[in-house]
Amino acid sequence: MSTMPVTDAIGYGERAKQMLTDYKDDMTAKGSDPTTRISYLGTQAATLSAEDQKQETMKSELAAQTALVNTAKDDLVKAASAACDLVIATFGRGSGQAKEATNLRNSVSTTTKRSPKPALMS
Repeated sequence: MSTMPVTDAIGYGERAKQMLTDYKDDMTAKGSDPTTRISYLGTQAATLSAEDQKQETMKSELAAQTALVNTAKDDLVKAASAACDLVIATFGRGSGQAKEATNLRNSVSTTTKRSPKPALMS
């Protein structure tokens, strides 16, 4: 498998096709007809270009989907953390229910933080 960038591969194929086209008459006179190879190079360049465009579209779609997943995940984690905070506030920090809520939060990740405190109403 070539590590050549796609655009370089397309350019290489197109230049090779042009070279064969330029020398076609001389090559044919020497007993080597490049017509089939010229056609093949054109087809392969078009195929590669189309497949590369599909891949680029998929990359864009994947990035957009990843952003949606990350937002949904953040929203769920914040809601779950707020639920833990609600249990702690309702039953008191020293209660068994509060310990359960704290343990739940601590069990999922060391980076999970308490939900932000609501703004004070004046």
